[in-house]
Amino acid sequence: MSIAHTRRDTIANPAALAQFSDTTLASSQTYMSSITVYNKTSAPITVFVSKYTNVRGSDRWYTLPAGKNDSWERFGWEVVAFKNSNDSNRAGVYVHADQEVHFYGMDHVDVV
Repeated sequence: MSIAHTRRDTIANPAALAQFSDTTLASSQTYMSSITVYNKTSAPITVFVSKYTNVRGSDRWYTLPAGKNDSWERFGWEVVAFKNSNDSNRAGVYVHADQEVHFYGMDHVDVV
């Protein structure tokens, strides 16, 4: 499997990721997993995905439109966080790559 380019992250040099000890990457430096976040609400959400396992990835806050999803290329454990528009409420989960995060609200976030 080759690296899939997503809107959020692009790997320009997969060999640069060899510094990580993940056995999946070590066996095939062209393989990159992803974390997909689904906005299951009727309003836009603001989401953040850490970049511990992909230094070239983005860890900026991103607005995900209502009913949409997006993916971040990662290959290990990462934090996925959400905040409301005035940053008075946050929620988050710790997930492994190849998992999906379904956001229904600050009090209802599922990892599948």
